[in-house]
Amino acid sequence: MIKRNKRGLKLIAGSEIITLIVATVAIAYLISLSFGIVGGQDVDPRDGIPSSIPLQSSESWKIAGVGTEISSPAGRIEGPLVGTQISSLPSSAPYPAPQIKYGGSKEPPSDFSLNDETNGGKDITKQEPTKAETGGLWNSVGNIYGFGEEATWDPVKEEYIPKPGATSMTNGLMMDNLVSSASWGLTAAGITYFAAGFLTDSETTRNAATAAIGAGVLVGRFVGNIAGMGWGLAAGAAVGIAIFLLMNKKEKSETVRFECLPWDAPTGGQYCEQCNKQSILPCSEYQCKSLGQGCELVNAGTDNQECVWINRKDVDPPIVEPWTSVLSPGYKYTPDNTKNPPNRGTFIKSTETKTGCVKAFTPFKFGVTTNEPAKCKIDYVRNSDGKVKPFDEMKFFFGGNSLLLRNHTQILSLPGPSSNGEEITINNDADYELYVSCQDANGNQNEGEFVFQFCVEKGPDTTPAQIVSTNLINGMPVAYNTSSLPLEVYVNEPATCRWDFVDREYKTMANTMKCSSSVFEMNAQMLYKCSTTLTGLKDREENKYYFRCLDQPQAPEADRNPNLQSYIFTVKGSQPLLITDVSPNETIRDSTNVIKVDLEAETFAGFNEGQSNCYYSTTGATDSFILFFSDLNYNSVAHKQELHLPEGNYKYFLKCIDLGGNSDNTTVQFRVESDNEAPIVTRIYHDEDNKLRVITNEVSECVYGKESCNYLYADGTKMTSSTSDENQHSTDWNINSNYYIKCSDEFGNQPNPNQCSIVARPFANAVSAPAT
Repeated sequence: MIKRNKRGLKLIAGSEIITLIVATVAIAYLISLSFGIVGGQDVDPRDGIPSSIPLQSSESWKIAGVGTEISSPAGRIEGPLVGTQISSLPSSAPYPAPQIKYGGSKEPPSDFSLNDETNGGKDITKQEPTKAETGGLWNSVGNIYGFGEEATWDPVKEEYIPKPGATSMTNGLMMDNLVSSASWGLTAAGITYFAAGFLTDSETTRNAATAAIGAGVLVGRFVGNIAGMGWGLAAGAAVGIAIFLLMNKKEKSETVRFECLPWDAPTGGQYCEQCNKQSILPCSEYQCKSLGQGCELVNAGTDNQECVWINRKDVDPPIVEPWTSVLSPGYKYTPDNTKNPPNRGTFIKSTETKTGCVKAFTPFKFGVTTNEPAKCKIDYVRNSDGKVKPFDEMKFFFGGNSLLLRNHTQILSLPGPSSNGEEITINNDADYELYVSCQDANGNQNEGEFVFQFCVEKGPDTTPAQIVSTNLINGMPVAYNTSSLPLEVYVNEPATCRWDFVDREYKTMANTMKCSSSVFEMNAQMLYKCSTTLTGLKDREENKYYFRCLDQPQAPEADRNPNLQSYIFTVKGSQPLLITDVSPNETIRDSTNVIKVDLEAETFAGFNEGQSNCYYSTTGATDSFILFFSDLNYNSVAHKQELHLPEGNYKYFLKCIDLGGNSDNTTVQFRVESDNEAPIVTRIYHDEDNKLRVITNEVSECVYGKESCNYLYADGTKMTSSTSDENQHSTDWNINSNYYIKCSDEFGNQPNPNQCSIVARPFANAVSAPAT
């Protein structure tokens, strides 16, 4: 975790903003010079003396107005000016410029001139006002860094020094110095950042050095141009040191492990009786077990139900033994007889290696059994005093399981000696000791440790990395129109992995994955993750992808082992899923207040010919859909949900999804009616066929009795129902009998046992009505 002073961060941020602004101005000025937009200001005529003059041996110089020639061969005259000629010059050009002092003055008078007699008497001390050259990028860069054509007289050094060209905006004032200083600072910062990459692995130190040197050079040059080199060096050093100290903070990296475990009740059972003291509700099994691991509900379901502490007097710890049957094939246990009681242990040896050491990064499984339900933990560090570490201080639950069990398993995949460069805490010349301790429900812990000992095979790693699993099922379908798919591949050791559309060597595969490169970056299954996004997925086809890995990311390329065979991952493209039929689409009737309705749907196409899961909702909200009851255990093409609804109008939203993620949506509307009344006879007559005919208001069946209405419907004589109209019923006409008729509809609605739907009393000479 990295902590930084907030005030320091603000100072750094402020300085970076200022530097950015200055750099922007500098770049703008550079561009302006390149296009000739800006130029130099007017200067004093005395500022035009060049630092060197390309003279020929035949040239001579005279002082204007004096008429005498300068004769000093060295080109330097002290004292009053005398008329002498420079008679002895070197044979090659360029020649040093004459340095003149007039009358002891350190600066030539304003009326002083030096004429070039050979070239027509040109006065070289009175040049025209100059401006910075604009003929190209190189001259512009020179002006930015302070090597412009303008010059200024330094009375201390007694020489003319160049200065950066002025901008039309600043007219050659303070901004010229700032632009030049910023240019030097940015250049120094860039060089420092590049060089620091070879000197330190810390990005913080690299950034701190870059900012410190860049700002130091900027401030130092700026102050030096104003107040002198000494002040500039002091200011630059102070600023650079301050920034470096503020930014170069120490970094500390820690690996933090998170575990999601179920909540656990306290050991023992001293609080069990509290559950029995509830005044209203009886103690439940959940409440009882939550008060202590030793609590148990006895006489459950009876009047004597209570929560008690089982095995209150148990003080014996669990007995730990190695679990032979769970040990991975190719391994064996060898007892360690060197341990002093109560400590015990065993060696785990590989039967596939000459040394008996396990292979690096090869998962193997081992375990322990206990004589009673217990929790077991495992640790690779023991107490310095040699005593058993308290159970709560041990690092890992055996197999990641915190339940009270008799059998416990653990899977390990360990690095070899070649991984020592990563400072693995538990590695000790490739020999390992894992300390196991178990605790029962009453908190009794082993007095001694049970130790598993094994070694990891030494020598170079010659085994390629192995792709163990993926986060998605190999051969899984994907939704229609899916063109890319995120995928995680899990490898048994740190590696770099690639994939391609065709099977080829690792080095020629086109797509690189993002992989865990450190042995510390393993997941809970002790595997290492590589991530990628598969592209180019095609619908209605089986898409194959080929994966290969190269192990030991930290090792030289020649020592790394590539896969010789590809891991093939298949993705099945699909087609759209369709809901082809839904019901009910009509009115549903029954005789009860709450009526059974079967909501049904059929699906087609998609993945696997329409097999899918369907959901229903009354609102259509995303989180309101409920899975059909028929789909709880398997996917199908026919889906059914039983509903029980009161009378009313209904609208349901249906959504079906297959394994590939294809989905379809629809709605279904229907009405529910409750019919709890017996059929009503709307007409009764004697027809021309000498039949007694009865017509009801709904589909029904009718019976009759000849004594009275006091009979059960089932005991009546059934009338004949018309095949063309189930509302019509008939029986033979008999004037000697009365007909006590009862009718029942399809829902079983009928008159009470002592009531009739209608009573018919035939008589002679009755008029026959035509059949209808």
